[in-house]
Amino acid sequence: MVEAARQPGISVLLVTRRFWPHTNDGTGRLAMLAEGIRRGGQQPTIMAARYAASWPTEFDFREVRVVRPVAAPRGDWSGTLYGRGVQRWLREHVAQYDVIYADNMRDEGAAVVEASRAQNVPCVVRCSGTGWNSDCTWASESRHARKLLQISMQANAIVAPFASSARQLVAWGANRSLIQRISEGIPSIVRRDDGTIEAARAALADVNRDLRVPRKGKVILVTVPLMHESNIWTVVDALPDLVDKYSDLRIWLVGEGPQREVIHERLQHLAIRDVVSMPGSIGHVDELLKAADMVVVPSEGESLEHRVPSAIGAGLPLVVADLPDIRASLGPAASEFASYPPQSSAGLIAQVINIFDNYSDAVARASEIRNTLRRQLPREHSIESHLQLFSQLARSRKQIDNDPASGVQA
Repeated sequence: MVEAARQPGISVLLVTRRFWPHTNDGTGRLAMLAEGIRRGGQQPTIMAARYAASWPTEFDFREVRVVRPVAAPRGDWSGTLYGRGVQRWLREHVAQYDVIYADNMRDEGAAVVEASRAQNVPCVVRCSGTGWNSDCTWASESRHARKLLQISMQANAIVAPFASSARQLVAWGANRSLIQRISEGIPSIVRRDDGTIEAARAALADVNRDLRVPRKGKVILVTVPLMHESNIWTVVDALPDLVDKYSDLRIWLVGEGPQREVIHERLQHLAIRDVVSMPGSIGHVDELLKAADMVVVPSEGESLEHRVPSAIGAGLPLVVADLPDIRASLGPAASEFASYPPQSSAGLIAQVINIFDNYSDAVARASEIRNTLRRQLPREHSIESHLQLFSQLARSRKQIDNDPASGVQA
């Protein structure tokens, strides 16, 4: 029945700000969506910004075409030029596609809505981000941001991945009937055993010597921007006690941000820099998850859209800050995860020690949670919901184009 409702072969343009190799948490999620769309029989193309003049304007990523016709913004003035450039390119090319999708409700969302409206092509926008990094929070920062959000809300459909996103959109004045609740879901299980863990650690060490782990060593993975908003300092302040207790412990702080150098100096002052790796941004996290023993989630503003679901899919024990959007993203299993007060290093230390000292039980519990959430919220259902939405909009456009009363010829 589902297959019959899907319109095969339609072309979908996915518009975003960042894509490989300039990555963040949303990049991994969008890559999985694009792959799912392609496997589902539709034809995705990704449009993204180009962050260096030397970058190619077009390439293929996992059999998905990626175009980068517009230079990325580097400030307020270039941001205006970027928005105009995106809109200009869309107006010239949007008629080639059946559906246009914007991965946020910022510059890209507004440009997609205005270009799609001019060419009578249906469009979808996604309410992106969580916590302090969400589109709705960003819109409250300036009149210009608010205007972009309000234009984005005029799309044919708005995807809200979390219940909190839907509530915020309604508070901003969005039409309830346009909001589509499509959660991200839990991806397929990443197999982890002694062999795959050892292989993943060896491969990562070959790429970056800072990621070397002693035999039988423990690895804590943290994937957030290195900035105050991500509560990274709660993690940093907890590290001396944890390193003192576990001599073979390694901590991977994966991300970039304005606090990077200050954190580096602090770690050197604490004499633990040699056991903490800061490799920068890494978009593809599967190898990291295979190599890690635990994931710490200190912030609700990053990692909830892709990396946390992937960590759950890998069956890793999670230690999470007790924050509203984190609880919402974990759904009915939120109370099953080890949590701590958001800015309590002592609370974080206690939960990490409890997991490491009872690690076999923690892994077994993480596997149970993964299996339950995979049954309730599979990633495949999220992909299928997007495919159905795109098909429905493309079909509605075709009916309008074929209606003589509309004055538009097919």
